[in-house]
Amino acid sequence: PTAGTSNVRFGVATGSSIASGGNYNTLVGDNAGAAITTGDSNTALGFAALDAAILPSSNTSIGSASLSVNVHSSRNTAVGSNSLESHNLDSAGNGYNTAVGYNSGLAITTGTKNTIIGGLAGDALTTGVQNVVVGYNALSTEDAHSANVAIGTNALSTLNAGVDGYNTAVGHDAGNLMTTGVQNTLIGGLAGDAITTGASNVSMGYLSLSTNTTGGANTAIGHQALFANTTASNNTAVGKDALTANTTGTGNVAMSKYCCWF
Repeated sequence: PTAGTSNVRFGVATGSSIASGGNYNTLVGDNAGAAITTGDSNTALGFAALDAAILPSSNTSIGSASLSVNVHSSRNTAVGSNSLESHNLDSAGNGYNTAVGYNSGLAITTGTKNTIIGGLAGDALTTGVQNVVVGYNALSTEDAHSANVAIGTNALSTLNAGVDGYNTAVGHDAGNLMTTGVQNTLIGGLAGDAITTGASNVSMGYLSLSTNTTGGANTAIGHQALFANTTASNNTAVGKDALTANTTGTGNVAMSKYCCWF
């Protein structure tokens, strides 16, 4: 029994600190929610899940060591062993992080409003905010910055731009090798998968802009459009295989199926 109301506890030292005012918590697993005093409506399932929390409310922590460092942050969802393990705000507040998958969001400290789904997804993020990450190993290198969308296995997996990225990569290995590129939109399997530092590119279609490394401000829409482009910039190619053999030419416009295919 505890001093709070309508709490459920199963496990050694589980919810052992709940005091009057700590209500509606469900805690299962040794040391789960062990430090909660007056926090409300928390759900912790797993060994040491949410075990440092004192006052936070409305957290869901499922998996061994998930949200285990959190003392102050509320309204987070962590599902998977070690998910959001390092998250904690400097003072009471709402984290609004969602992390689902083994080690997902593992290193997030004061980052907020991140949505991370997949094993090892976003596992290097620390203070970054408002990132959306879905897929195994997606956005796995970025640490402190924000505003990236990575959806697909290995999408943006090596990105660490040093500034808010505003990159959107959707597809298997989309933007996989990007390191410091920013403001790129890549949609399709292997789309822009060789880009490293290129910026402001739009790549839509399987293998579109797939060889490009440092070229910027290119628009490639269609299967293998601008496929061989490496360092050239300011090209526009729309249609299947449009400008597919262009490598270093700049300022070209091709808008039809097979246009400029050599």
